[in-house]
Amino acid sequence: MLRLALWASVVTLALLTSASYVGAGFFAPAGLLILVALASDRRAPRAVQSWLWTASFGLTALGLIRVNLDEAPSIEHLALLLLGALTATARNRYAGLLIGLMASGGLVYVTLEQELFGPNDPRLFALGVLLATAGFAAGLAQEESDQTELLREQLADLGEHLKNVLACVGSGVLVVDREGRVATFNRAAERILGVQEHTVIGRELEASALEPMAELFRVRNDSEEGERRDLLFPSPLGNDVRVGYAMTPLEDRAGRRLGTILVFQDVTLIRDYEERMLRQEKLAALGRLVSGIAHEFGNQLGGVRGLVDLALLDEPEEAVAVLPTIRQTLTQSLETVEHLLRFARGTPLDPVPGVQLGEVVQRALGLLRAQVDAAGAEIELVLEEEAPTVSADTGRLEQVFLNILINGLHATSDCDPPRLRIEVTHDEAEVVVRFEDNGPGVSPEVRARIFEPFFTTK
Repeated sequence: MLRLALWASVVTLALLTSASYVGAGFFAPAGLLILVALASDRRAPRAVQSWLWTASFGLTALGLIRVNLDEAPSIEHLALLLLGALTATARNRYAGLLIGLMASGGLVYVTLEQELFGPNDPRLFALGVLLATAGFAAGLAQEESDQTELLREQLADLGEHLKNVLACVGSGVLVVDREGRVATFNRAAERILGVQEHTVIGRELEASALEPMAELFRVRNDSEEGERRDLLFPSPLGNDVRVGYAMTPLEDRAGRRLGTILVFQDVTLIRDYEERMLRQEKLAALGRLVSGIAHEFGNQLGGVRGLVDLALLDEPEEAVAVLPTIRQTLTQSLETVEHLLRFARGTPLDPVPGVQLGEVVQRALGLLRAQVDAAGAEIELVLEEEAPTVSADTGRLEQVFLNILINGLHATSDCDPPRLRIEVTHDEAEVVVRFEDNGPGVSPEVRARIFEPFFTTK
């Protein structure tokens, strides 16, 4: 609009200095072209825009020349009018140069036509160069202005785009500048925390409804930035919101710190679900523990019952002979109770030196004599002569062997006949006890949990 105003001023001045309106026939279409150029400024290509403005100047210049030829004003007056016209219509550097050359040509033509200067007069050359340079400079200035305006519009569009992106992001975004003031607080942050944007933007964290988050920025550790953490935020709506957040630095292209970005999500339901799952897992672990304890005592008491059944069938002397074994098994049951208490308290093992593993295996087999006979199992015991002794908790080790043998009997219950092989060997570094049976083996699912305390498939 300023360009149109400048052009209108030039035309008005030219008409006011003329006794007739001989130039109006050129000024009218020139003004029409300018209006078309302004109306299509955002739609037409830049080259078309340049030609519209250049054509409007050509018509304006012809009108000024016609007025000058008819009224014969001063050449300086004509040069001033041409200068104003080219300043108003120069669109870019190239169009400006063309307009300047057109103005120079028109000025030379009028000067020679009225014989104001000679063809070789340096003043004529100076005015021509002035107009050509002025046209180029005006076009260049307008080009820079257009480019600046374009960049400003693109920057505004980009800012609006980023604002829309932040508004549509499902995660809350909080940006705090170096002075501790809230610079960005998106729509998701409003929804998650129950805090309105206009109540926090531009304010310091500690002086706003986001004060519970201020501590995060005070104790910020650069080495922990990007890590996921949780925070319990007391919402102004009256409920506590569990948010999972991560902090990252906000820096410019030179690496200078501008502030901190906090990205967060509402994880209240997730954490509640995790807590419920943890309780379920604890209950399941308790169930496995109870099942395992029952399995332990079942094995031991089952052995005692088998011995008692044998004692009832045998002669009194033989019945008396199994009483020490029964006593030992009951003692083991009491030891199992002590082991459970130790496990609960985290009490360490109680190893003793000089333990012969072959003897521990034989005692375990003795406890299972009734089950072995009832199952019709074939037992192969391979004990290496002069096997070294080890340091071990004898009671717990015997319980381990007992459980492995019972599992072997159960695994081979469908075999005909069931076979168990126990071998005790050694080398320079260790003593090895190997249990084998002809059962189906252990599935991968069970193998992954086989060393969990008190785990059982029974």
